[in-house]
Amino acid sequence: MKESEQMIRILRARHVSVPLLALMAVATTSRADTLRDPTQPANVRSAPETMAGALKVEAIFLSGERRVAIVNGRLLRQGERLGGAVIDEIHADSIRYTRDGVSHVARLPKSAMTVRSDVATGSGS
Repeated sequence: MKESEQMIRILRARHVSVPLLALMAVATTSRADTLRDPTQPANVRSAPETMAGALKVEAIFLSGERRVAIVNGRLLRQGERLGGAVIDEIHADSIRYTRDGVSHVARLPKSAMTVRSDVATGSGS
């Protein structure tokens, strides 16, 4: 008897069909190479995909002398490495990095997020 005929026969048994179908569905969809980190934004690509090209600056935070940047989904400080690149400087709107002895600049996108502040309008707050 063919495997497909055996499967159909097994699935016809009422007490087995629903749990077996559920188990088969889970088994076929749960592969380790398709799992994503649930804490990462949906648009973040894996490191091997982003290392080939230029670095993508997603955010820059400045507070006094402290400067950090989110580059390709990772929080970095001056002097830290990302793949083959070393972060040389972090500015308000860009970073300067060196890769293979060549200096590059990556800027924040022009469509950067703006933060709005709601001001109380005469409500006594």
